[in-house]
This record gives sequence, C-alpha cells and structure tokens, in this order.
Amino acid sequence: DRALFDRMLAQVKSVEDRRQRQALISALGKFRDPEITRASLDLLIHSDLDMRETANLLFSPLGQRNTERMPFDFVKEHYEEILKRAPRGGGSEFGARMQMVGEGFCDAESLQEFSSFFEDKTKTFTGGPRIYANVVESIRLCSAKKAAQEADIDGFFRSWRH
Repeated sequence: DRALFDRMLAQVKSVEDRRQRQALISALGKFRDPEITRASLDLLIHSDLDMRETANLLFSPLGQRNTERMPFDFVKEHYEEILKRAPRGGGSEFGARMQMVGEGFCDAESLQEFSSFFEDKTKTFTGGPRIYANVVESIRLCSAKKAAQEADIDGFFRSWRH
C-alpha cells in the first residue's frame, strides 16, 4: 500500500549502507498498484536520490501485466528529463538502455509505436542501435509466437465444440 511505500522511501533517505539502500530502492519498484508504480517511476526525475541507484526502477514494472506498459509511457512523457539525470559513460549509457522498456511488447501496434519513438533517438548512444535491434526482434518473435499459439488454441477449442 502507499503508506508502506512512503515509509520505505523515508527509510532509503536515512540509510547509509549501500546494500540496504539498494534493497530498499529495489523493493520500491516491486509494488503492483499502478498508482504506486507511477510514484516509483517519478523517483527517476523528481527525487534527490542519485539516478545511478534508482535507474532500475524504470524496468521493475515490466513483469506485471497491469503495469508493463507504464515504463514506456513514462519514457515518452519524460525522455529529456530522464536523460538530464541519467548516468553516462563507462561503456554503458542509460539512454541506450532505456529502450528496454519495450521488451514486454508483443504486437505490431506496440512495435510501431516503439519504433516511431526510439528508432532515431537510439543512434546517439553507445550500444543504442544494437539494443534497439534486439528489442525490435524480441517484439517480432513474441508477436509471431503469440499468433502461432492463438491458432493452436483456437483449433483446440473448435475440436471440443463437436
């Protein structure tokens, strides 16, 4: 619930041990309530917490059906703000990693929306084109697998009608 999220966030700000801080920050991204998920995403841009600690909050909602699209929508809405705070250098740029918010997509419409947003942006980051190609491929593979399974499932249920 929101009260627990707020208590955990307050605790993060007072804990100095890096492991404890990271465990608490990670836990902030595990809530399934979309309102709380939005609050955890907002920590990326509206927080005094170092983004090197909070960056993975962007990807935490991807495994939950009711929140898996939220990271992509958040990036679209706050792309420039995220980039201003994002870590750079060291061979890994967060601007390139941000594209991974599309990994949960599994249909042609989402692929089009993802491509329209990221295709040109990706070229400016080290590793960006490779990550973009990987995410596009994962969306296409998921879509193809889904289509194949839908045909099998449809056939199975048709056989039970008789």
